[in-house]
Amino acid sequence: MNRNNNVVTGEKASAMVGGQYNMVLIAAARAREIAAERRKVEQDRVSIKYFQGPCSTALTEIEEGIVGKEYLRKITKR
Repeated sequence: MNRNNNVVTGEKASAMVGGQYNMVLIAAARAREIAAERRKVEQDRVSIKYFQGPCSTALTEIEEGIVGKEYLRKITKR
């Protein structure tokens, strides 16, 4: 992630999970989960500022190793 410009390129994320296909699957599932959590928070009328959208947050989590290949296993069992 290029932190100077706050741009997520996904190159590091792709390398972390073994390819672009896995990255897209994991990031999309995680972004949906993040968006659902935020809707729940908004429904509870809690005021929280988010600095990134769900997709950027998901890619950042992959790049930082918070979410990885084990998440792909988790979502395929659903």
